Amino acid sequence: MTVCVKDNYSDGEVDSPRTDKIVFHESKLSSYAYVIVSQEGDCYRGISEISVKAIFSTDDHSFIIVKDAVVNIVSGNSMIISDKFSLEAMCATTITDVKAGDEIILYGQKLTDENSCVTIKTDRVDIISSGNFIKYPNSTDIYDFDNKIDEWSFIIVEGVVNGNTIELNDKSTF
Repeated sequence: MTVCVKDNYSDGEVDSPRTDKIVFHESKLSSYAYVIVSQEGDCYRGISEISVKAIFSTDDHSFIIVKDAVVNIVSGNSMIISDKFSLEAMCATTITDVKAGDEIILYGQKLTDENSCVTIKTDRVDIISSGNFIKYPNSTDIYDFDNKIDEWSFIIVEGVVNGNTIELNDKSTF
């Protein structure tokens, strides 16, 4: 058996990726086998731009285009971005050399980890402008939390990062 598919184009442009399942079974339906057929495409075709604030209400694993984002902090291949119109902030990976204060358009996939932390796995970053003012929210004292943080909060700490732990100057860890 040969499976053939048409080119993944619509209106002369590459269409969204697509996947389907072909099921083979015998006449009594007592056994079956299936083959998954996938075709690459443009994950961002037909997707509207959204704000940083809107990311939180987007379905997990959705491909998104984030506009009006400002880079707050860069560390290795990660960055914290905020919406330039509000104080909502979140973490994203970066594949481009960005700096704090850069206004960007970000293309990526929304992911949520086992701790309900939302991040963006970035495919592309376009730098719109640099040197923008960063408005940080009021910080919360980390000692005000009762061993559990169940909401997004902006904190300022000084210490040493050791794996997933921050060791503070008073030897407490978070």
